[in-house]
Amino acid sequence: MKKMILFAVLALVAVSAMAQEPSWIGNSYIYHVEGDDWYNGSGTGNGTLGDFGIVTSLTLGGEAQTYQPNFGTDVYMGWNVAGGNSGELQLAWYKNENNNDWWQNLTGVNVAAGLAAGDYTVDTWFIGERPDDSRIYDNNGGNDYSADFTVAAIPEPATMSLLGLGALAMVLRRKMSK
Repeated sequence: MKKMILFAVLALVAVSAMAQEPSWIGNSYIYHVEGDDWYNGSGTGNGTLGDFGIVTSLTLGGEAQTYQPNFGTDVYMGWNVAGGNSGELQLAWYKNENNNDWWQNLTGVNVAAGLAAGDYTVDTWFIGERPDDSRIYDNNGGNDYSADFTVAAIPEPATMSLLGLGALAMVLRRKMSK
């Protein structure tokens, strides 16, 4: 009988320990800092977030939910710009709600930094690291969450100086003709 009780107690401890292992990451949102807009990553179906339009800077942050409290490790938003930058943005623990942990970073990262003028696509996904260093993903079934954007051409300082001198010459000519 003692062996049966010991076995039951050990089985209960093992099951409760396994229950704390996070098994799911989702309900993910991409945050466009400059536009103060949220895009639902997990609910996009085909993974297309849309078009951020013409930008000089594109700062993205994010929010994700993990199943099971006390996830106890790191959550990231990964990103990759085709022909450009890539990286992972760490999300900080935000709150626990309904037995789930929420992670968030609203400061974000400028995914367009250093890109030449042109058209680009940015892919995003979310990563949860388990205590055993394995990873779980929210990535639209491996297709990621994608958005298009165009980096605007920024005139060089010399060009801006010439434009300014031209405008000043037009103003002076107009004043002199009066």
